[in-house]
Amino acid sequence: MGKQRFRSIVAIALLAAASGCCTRYSMSPKHLAGLRYADEGGEIVEHYHIQNYGWYLFNVLPIVCGETDRNAFSRIAFFSDQVRPDIMTGIFNDRVRETGSRPACVATHSMDLVTFAIPGISIPIVVPYVICYREVQMSGLLLKGDDEETPGEEGDGR
Repeated sequence: MGKQRFRSIVAIALLAAASGCCTRYSMSPKHLAGLRYADEGGEIVEHYHIQNYGWYLFNVLPIVCGETDRNAFSRIAFFSDQVRPDIMTGIFNDRVRETGSRPACVATHSMDLVTFAIPGISIPIVVPYVICYREVQMSGLLLKGDDEETPGEEGDGR
């Protein structure tokens, strides 16, 4: 009875560790005090980084990934395709609006592995095109909002 319970706990822990995850990181303004973005001279509000990853059957059908909705009951989404650059861009843009800032130096990183891989383990389990790993990350600086009008916008005399 004790061994069976231990195996069940280990199996649940491995499933939780291997499930998808959506994370959001924000470097607080106090850690960025005095820094300026060189190209535009704007004061940095924060550095914002988001990522989501998950697994797909035959690299097409979603199995499990991180839940991108902050108000969801679970942080894990089953059979939902949420590991996409357009979803990460939407989350990033929501943060820009929340902070009243403007983005600069934004970078997106996407990774598709056709072998089953667990983050943090450098050797993938070779089962090509059966269970595939997908990850999308987006990162950028948020600068203090700019009151100047951009050319072509209303009020510039065009």
